[in-house]
Amino acid sequence: GQLVELALALGKEKAVLRAQQGARDGLRDRALLKGLPTTMVNPFGMRWERTLGRPRLVPDERYEDICLIWRLALEGMSGWLIAKEMTVRGIPTRKGSPMWQPTTVLGMLHNRSYAGVVEALRTEAVVPKRRRGDTYGKSASHSRPQDQRIRLEGLVPRPVVTEEEFEWVQRRLWKNSVLARRNTKLRVYLLKGMFQCSVCGRSYVGVTR
Repeated sequence: GQLVELALALGKEKAVLRAQQGARDGLRDRALLKGLPTTMVNPFGMRWERTLGRPRLVPDERYEDICLIWRLALEGMSGWLIAKEMTVRGIPTRKGSPMWQPTTVLGMLHNRSYAGVVEALRTEAVVPKRRRGDTYGKSASHSRPQDQRIRLEGLVPRPVVTEEEFEWVQRRLWKNSVLARRNTKLRVYLLKGMFQCSVCGRSYVGVTR
């Protein structure tokens, strides 16, 4: 009885993996062969307009708000400062909350759709490092490298920023993360990794003050 249950479980797992692989292949073909986005999620300040031709990302009623966010980013403000500024100005979030979170702003600033390029297959399913609950297979996801994403051109008639402005903001955000006080992984210290606690054996880390 236990062997039969094990065989059924393995068969079910293989069937799920085959279905997941088929879905991934279908999405890739949709982007590569047809030049269509794999998802139709509306970015903040834009919406997908379905016409007789190819779908397009056009401005919606929050377009001015996303333009403001990018304008503040181009002025050199960090995600935290932009979130604070949007909150102070009384501009609600997409869900109507008066409080803006830096992670929400950073997600918008990392979205290349605002520069006129829709990136298909931005994420990839992976096996989680630690499973939460009774799951199996690739139940987690992470961002793909830029060279593995599919760029779809001509779907955004009114981009918020240019490609050059988008890249400048990315470099600025990366620099902000490196110089952040809470970040000790990306920063190089003179004696990094050379001191350990004699009691617990853990390494000391540098702190910027």
